[in-house]
Amino acid sequence: MPTLDDVARLAGVSRVTASRVLNGTYPNKVSESTRERVRAAVAELNYITNVPARALRSKRSMQFGLLIPDLAFSFMPEVVQGLQDIASKMDYGCLIYLTHDQPQQEERSLSTLIGRRVDGLIWMPTAHPTERTRTLQGTLPTVTILVTPEGTSVPSVLIDQEEGGYVAAKHLLELGHRRMTYMYVDHRHWQQRRVGYRRALAEYGIADAPFYYTQVPKMDWHESLIIARQLLKSPTRPTAVIAASDVVALAVLRAARELGLQIPKDLSVVGFGNSSFSHQIELPLTTVDHPKRHVGQVAMQGLAELLGGNTIENTVLPVTLVKRLSSGPPQAV
Repeated sequence: MPTLDDVARLAGVSRVTASRVLNGTYPNKVSESTRERVRAAVAELNYITNVPARALRSKRSMQFGLLIPDLAFSFMPEVVQGLQDIASKMDYGCLIYLTHDQPQQEERSLSTLIGRRVDGLIWMPTAHPTERTRTLQGTLPTVTILVTPEGTSVPSVLIDQEEGGYVAAKHLLELGHRRMTYMYVDHRHWQQRRVGYRRALAEYGIADAPFYYTQVPKMDWHESLIIARQLLKSPTRPTAVIAASDVVALAVLRAARELGLQIPKDLSVVGFGNSSFSHQIELPLTTVDHPKRHVGQVAMQGLAELLGGNTIENTVLPVTLVKRLSSGPPQAV
């Protein structure tokens, strides 16, 4: 059976360099051409990493913990895929625990992950982690995704939520809309998006008024549908809606169809997330694209750096507006 020394010899590199390529550690210290030579040697020799043996040598479990609210969130499967893109190259396994946005469940799950001796943690925190959760988290190399936890200095991979609110509102304003409603869920991302939303309104000389906001209790299709029906039945209904997510946007589209409104002639709709279904539905959805898979990739690369003894900084990833058929000029301004 071929060994790591055989791979290094065939690739013309040191054993340490071959190990770094296979483990995904110190990515900035190995050139892409060197990586290609090592991968080619692995393929030619049909080399298979002995994960248990490597774990014994390195005193690592070769597993990381992923602590997230829910896999049902439309963006989370792509984030997990991004994590897997990098973790698979490192021969790392993943233990997923769901918190359901409950701080006590988050604390219990983190305790379990530490008990299972994971090497590091990728974490999407609840709004208010317990003091014990913050203490426990400090015992592991940790990267947070999408939000920065209160009371910690953990490095984070974030999305530019403020810019998302700005580009969504600006798009509709450029089309001529002046009666817009933001259907929001009271969450940290909303607070950031609102800053961008208000910036766009200010550029067009429009006052920030309560009319421009409609709260949805949670990111749920059925509850969003109820709120959307009420909103669109109003005699002062908006000509455009910015939805907190693509799921909420789907509820708005359903309510509009039930009420006989034509999209986008009578109502324009913009979502958030660019979910896989957003371009597959009968009327493709204009939406703010979050680089979800890239979030996972950057987070796992950051965790690899931490496991290698390096430090990392926060990363804020850009958003883009994807224009489709659900938005257009209003019938009357």
